[in-house]
Amino acid sequence: MKPWKQLSTEVKFKNPWWEYRLDRFELPDGKEGEYHYVHTKGSVLVVPITSEGSIVVTRQYRYLMRRESFEFLTGAVEEGESYEQAALRECSEEVGLLPGRLELVGSFAPSNGKADAMMYVYLAQNLAEVDGEPDETEDIQRLSVNVAGVDAAIASGGMWDGTSIAGWHLIRPRLVE
Repeated sequence: MKPWKQLSTEVKFKNPWWEYRLDRFELPDGKEGEYHYVHTKGSVLVVPITSEGSIVVTRQYRYLMRRESFEFLTGAVEEGESYEQAALRECSEEVGLLPGRLELVGSFAPSNGKADAMMYVYLAQNLAEVDGEPDETEDIQRLSVNVAGVDAAIASGGMWDGTSIAGWHLIRPRLVE
């Protein structure tokens, strides 16, 4: 397959989290077109494991779906921040835990037809309690479950967040029941 040639990029809208962009491109056969997409600095998904082997998850309200979501910790990479720094910050902010050990397990593109972002998945261990401060729009409840509980939540539709399910697919082989 031959790559498309990017002719131009225009930022149509920008906010603190992402940009809406319009690219003009040329196909290998010479035809031109336009591609609309979201550009971000990327994001992280963190699966904290306590010393007792419990998996820390969150329950929070997701406005776009108009319902509660049972999911792993996720968040955007902020300006000047590395993926690892974002993972540490999200873990601290969302559930009040600071990992002593953070292991990159893998990455994936959560929406490769609509956004150019990659999500990096981390396993967090050696957790220390800290004062967490979620963003003002986040009302997050911290829960602890076991491996079978996460598997059951996915199977029953209780965990319906696509990034959490994809992240679990990368993390799950590393965990014992």
